[in-house]
Amino acid sequence: DLLAAGLVDRVEVTIAPVLLGGGRPLQAPGHGRAPLRLLDMRRYPSGLVTLDYAPLAAASTPSIAPPPAAERPA
Repeated sequence: DLLAAGLVDRVEVTIAPVLLGGGRPLQAPGHGRAPLRLLDMRRYPSGLVTLDYAPLAAASTPSIAPPPAAERPA
């Protein structure tokens, strides 16, 4: 797994608001959860949302840590 090996420095996820099924998991089942920090969020008029994450070095942090309040988009 490239993320677990420390070979990934950024993860970009685009979410499409579709009301079909349950979606796809970001990671394969059984691989655990990678601790990520949200770097940026972009919203588009079409409803798409793009989230940019960076892997965290410390495994004791939450799986998806929100940015500090001062850095959150309005």
